[in-house]
Amino acid sequence: MKKLSIIVMLICVSCSSKQGVQDFFPGVYARRIQNEYSIGYDTLLVSKENENSKTYTILRTTNYQRIIKGETKPVVRKTEKWIALYNEEKKILLEQKKGKIISFIPERKQLLVGSNAYQKIK
Repeated sequence: MKKLSIIVMLICVSCSSKQGVQDFFPGVYARRIQNEYSIGYDTLLVSKENENSKTYTILRTTNYQRIIKGETKPVVRKTEKWIALYNEEKKILLEQKKGKIISFIPERKQLLVGSNAYQKIK
């Protein structure tokens, strides 16, 4: 009986953790860009297409200022729309146009696009 309750508990934890990762995806993520050539912010708005879908829309907004010969130039704004599919086996989103791999670290409230880390802010 004790073994059965442990097995049931492990199955419940396993199922909830799978759903928990996917529940974490939607939200707003940001990262600061700062190097010798530019400063700015990169923001990702992740939303699920619908409840029954494994498709996500990611709206990327980048605001940055180039630094040329020590002079900070005017703000440049760019917006991109990505479509990504959830891969249950790998627990990642795969962006469809350029093949970007988007992974999540819920315990750190982070999203990774390749090696770029974004912090969840909403």
